[in-house]
Amino acid sequence: MKIGLPVVLLFSLFLSACGPNRADYEALKRNAEILQQENLALQDEAQFLKKENEKLKADLEMLHDAPQRLLTQAQSAMKDRRYAEVKTTVETLLKKHSASCEASQAQTLLEQADQMIMAEAAAAEAKNRQSAAEGQKRIAAVTSKMRITVDAVTSATWYEDKMTPQNDNVHKFYLAISMEKNNPPRLHMGAHYVSKKRLDIDSFTILADGKKFDSGLMRFESMGTATGNIWEYVDMFVDSKAVEWIRAIIASKKAIIRYHGEQSDMDREITQMQKISLQNVLDAFAALGGTLPQ
Repeated sequence: MKIGLPVVLLFSLFLSACGPNRADYEALKRNAEILQQENLALQDEAQFLKKENEKLKADLEMLHDAPQRLLTQAQSAMKDRRYAEVKTTVETLLKKHSASCEASQAQTLLEQADQMIMAEAAAAEAKNRQSAAEGQKRIAAVTSKMRITVDAVTSATWYEDKMTPQNDNVHKFYLAISMEKNNPPRLHMGAHYVSKKRLDIDSFTILADGKKFDSGLMRFESMGTATGNIWEYVDMFVDSKAVEWIRAIIASKKAIIRYHGEQSDMDREITQMQKISLQNVLDAFAALGGTLPQ
């Protein structure tokens, strides 16, 4: 059976009239997605504008209350003696709200804060002067016990307790202070052994009320004298270990130092006068601004 051309044309027209083709469908779908995205964007923008509106309302309310709020803040700071905060708060109020009713009160607070700042500065200066005077008085008191000399070559000032013998023909265990210009004081410890017999000392042990402290190896200088005595001596900067020895010696009822030499050992007692001398030098060292090693 043959189908004529008119029938085919009618059938084609029928199919096209049944709905959109694939391209039209995809176009409609894309348009719907675009509209949905635009709708979401409009919703976000609406939320943003709502928040901005609320913020502007809050800012307007704050601006309306700003002079009173700033004045209250300044008054609270004045009550707590935070005078610098009073100044900055009042200056903000006067700059932004000079025509407000609160400006006059704020100006009064500013003047009061300035007066209190000047009074505090004057009190601090007076306290510093008093502290300096007391410090000088303390230095004068402790250094009055010192024998003070100036090294002609280095210009360093040396402090030794007046009870430390100047005679080098006697045994000495002592502290001394050296101080150069614009530098903090330095604390020295000296041990000076005198005998007719050479020991060739290379270390010593301190026994203070049963507590024993060993110096470790160190270099002693030695020299003979016209009287036949031999001096063996060491001068060292005080470190944290030596601070422990010195404090133990000062606090002890009995302290001895045993010198160890290549030839033999020899004991010497550290006398009560030497202990007082050690403490005097520690006091002078602190008054001169020295800090003991920890």
